[in-house]
Amino acid sequence: MKYLFRGIHAYIDAKIYGKENYFLRQFSEAQGRLNRNFALFNTLNLLPVRLIEIVAVLGMAALVIYSLIFSITKNEIIILLSLFAAAAYRIMPSINRMVISLMNIKTFHYTIDLLTNPDAAHIALQQSNSHPVVNMPFNESLALRNISFAYGDSETFKLNNISFFLKKGEIVGLIGPSGSGKTTIINILLRFLKESSGEMLIDGRPLQEEDTPVWRRLIGYVKQDPFILDGTIAENIAFGESPGEIDPEKLQSALQQAGLSDFTAGLPEGKQTQIGERGAKLSGGQRQRIAIARALYRNSEILIFDEATSELDGQTEKEIVAAIKSLARQQKTILIIAHRLSTLKHCQRIYELKDGEISGVFRYADLVEKVAE
Repeated sequence: MKYLFRGIHAYIDAKIYGKENYFLRQFSEAQGRLNRNFALFNTLNLLPVRLIEIVAVLGMAALVIYSLIFSITKNEIIILLSLFAAAAYRIMPSINRMVISLMNIKTFHYTIDLLTNPDAAHIALQQSNSHPVVNMPFNESLALRNISFAYGDSETFKLNNISFFLKKGEIVGLIGPSGSGKTTIINILLRFLKESSGEMLIDGRPLQEEDTPVWRRLIGYVKQDPFILDGTIAENIAFGESPGEIDPEKLQSALQQAGLSDFTAGLPEGKQTQIGERGAKLSGGQRQRIAIARALYRNSEILIFDEATSELDGQTEKEIVAAIKSLARQQKTILIIAHRLSTLKHCQRIYELKDGEISGVFRYADLVEKVAE
């Protein structure tokens, strides 16, 4: 259950960072051990009953053979038929159980194949993304052009001709009330949703559906409540990598850039400190920094902060905003979605979203003045 819920809660991060196989492998290994234990339990539990039935059937068969060889009178033939009837009476329940079991095997045959070959799920996943994985160049800009979207036939919410752009190395903000479409835009950027019309452009080239895996390799996603593994700091930053696969130099660099190096240096076990389920041993700001370091470990070129400071106190928010500013100096392209204006103070442009449309483009000072009015 631990691995099952871990995989469910990590869905977004696993898809963005391309680590589905890591969670599938963990679950399959645990499920395989559980299946072997259940099989052994059921075998040992049913063994006495089956042994008794086998002995009874063999005994009746021996009597029939003895009668055929040595008995020729009418009475003995009647006795022989009676033995057959008794044997059939005893055997039929077992035959019925066998038939039911065969039907169940037929019904769950697909599941049995997966359980006997846990790599099948991995193979299917790889085949679904069978195109070659190459690096996607990102040298100039990311742009949404005339993007529209609606959930099914819903008339209550739509995105209407959304257009905005981020130049490489810029910090751009997106602000708007709840229900204005910010989350929908993020899901389109991450390719969890497909626009009804319009297109997304990378360096002026339209992003195709088959580009999704390599596109996600460019993105680091830091959300309001980041997913934290029940493991060590190192395992959380090198998300989806086993301890033996973690690159210590990349890990230390990510810690340094996210402002966590002093914190980890002061811990008795350093980077190998267990942080508890959902990061129970960390503060809100530290969890956010873990998520930032996770994106930096992968050397993500585009960082998306989705309400990343909305539940933090004022001082912690200032620290995260300062960390974001320092990332911009490293030529990281940053999109910040926020309710708090103070989170957007370092943005070159801020797009205001209202009722599924871009209602204005502001500088930070102009937006503060507008809100004050």
